Amino acid sequence: KLALAALLAPALAIGSAYAAEPGFYLGASGGQSFIDDESDNIQWDDDETGWKAYLGYQFLPWLGVEAGYVDFGQYSGDNVRVGGGNLNTDAELDLSAWQGFLVGSLPIGPVDLFAKVGAADITAELDTDNFGTEQDNDTQLAYGVGAAYNFGDGHWGLRVEAEGYDDDEVDNFYFVSAGITYRFFTKA
Repeated sequence: KLALAALLAPALAIGSAYAAEPGFYLGASGGQSFIDDESDNIQWDDDETGWKAYLGYQFLPWLGVEAGYVDFGQYSGDNVRVGGGNLNTDAELDLSAWQGFLVGSLPIGPVDLFAKVGAADITAELDTDNFGTEQDNDTQLAYGVGAAYNFGDGHWGLRVEAEGYDDDEVDNFYFVSAGITYRFFTKA
């Protein structure tokens, strides 16, 4: 136990030196969204390129809030099963969301590990050849984990993360992204 504590002590000391300063931050990222839905009404199994932009506020070096907009992309499907398999049609599905999170961080040197939990108001627009266009909004539980490498005195960060959405109508719905963050603060 003493050896483990001796190994971790320098990392924790360095982590506090690089810990995120309280203040606002902006970010943008691009990535891949994945959907796997095999409900009775419609079936999707696809991935698509998406992007997001976000604004956050760091209250403490280990706690903050974050809000943003994410465009998951447009999924296309040939012979998509609609109505419990009674009719197959070509379809396009546009997904986007406004989301908000509570973010917990663990600074380790210039790297911040983080986890977040919150909600996403997901907008789905389904356009089918045979049924026209339908739009639906639904608020779902959202969660994520990631890491950020901070540089430029902590103002800039390279960030990778994975987010999941607990949608009752979709079996698996994830967004994996990488991007850049800028923090607004004044060094003491």
